[in-house]
Amino acid sequence: MNKRLQTAWNWAYGEYQNLSGLMAVSWDKCVRSHLYRSPAVLSIQETLAYIVENKCSVSRFGDGEIKLVAGQSLAFQPYSRALQEGLESVLTCPVDNLLVCIPGIFGDMSYLIPDARKHWERHLARFRKDWIHYTSSGAVLFGNAFMTRCYQMMQDKQASTAYFRTLKQIWEYRDVLLVEGAESRLGVGNDLFDGVSSLRRILAPNADAFSLYDRILAEVESCASPSCLILIALGPTATILAFDLARKGYQALDIGHVDIEYEWFLMGAEHKMPVRGKHVNEAGGSPKDSIGDERYFSEIVCNITA
Repeated sequence: MNKRLQTAWNWAYGEYQNLSGLMAVSWDKCVRSHLYRSPAVLSIQETLAYIVENKCSVSRFGDGEIKLVAGQSLAFQPYSRALQEGLESVLTCPVDNLLVCIPGIFGDMSYLIPDARKHWERHLARFRKDWIHYTSSGAVLFGNAFMTRCYQMMQDKQASTAYFRTLKQIWEYRDVLLVEGAESRLGVGNDLFDGVSSLRRILAPNADAFSLYDRILAEVESCASPSCLILIALGPTATILAFDLARKGYQALDIGHVDIEYEWFLMGAEHKMPVRGKHVNEAGGSPKDSIGDERYFSEIVCNITA
């Protein structure tokens, strides 16, 4: 009997949660979306073309970053006041030649697959006020944070071919310094960075990278030449790091999950899935496979996790 009651309770609670979520989404769509002026966000292709043409730096904001700004922790990045203040600065303190990118979710979302639309609709129902608060007094025009999330969520998977082609143009023939999580292994096993002139890597922690922020920034400045391109895949830490490096005159791009998206693109994956030998926090966590890629190990110039 207790088991039946528990099952009934779980069902009822689940239905209540779904109904509450739907009501919140409806209220946000029908009322709040008309009360606030939404930020203007470039399309993915416009964002990529702008970066190629202007050789600018990029800081990206997603749902995780705005949650941290709102005072919440993430599974792999605990909240801290210093982290919150750093993210707030990115949104409110313009930097020359830095494009701040936010999700393209404030207008028509029909270009996203249904599951992605549902996720972002519920996200907006909860965080629209935070987005509006921090974007209303900042940049007039924002880039699209989905520039590196340009496959799995997209309704038109064919368009991803052009997105990745343009992405590769950003670092083509450049000397690249890549700052990444210790098990991320961007570009290993695929041709994402085959067009670069050279590639060096700084490894940082997969989780709570911001706790070592000052050391990471110092190591990047020690290893980076004025003309090199700095690519960063380090969660919310990357958002702030790209901002600080841009202020110092470097070109630095927060490229997030681009390698995993590219892997899924190459696989033709229809849903998020583990990638052998790589850390995928959204699907499978840390890799169990070691890698024997000598080229990868030769590219590592600093391991902050050791």
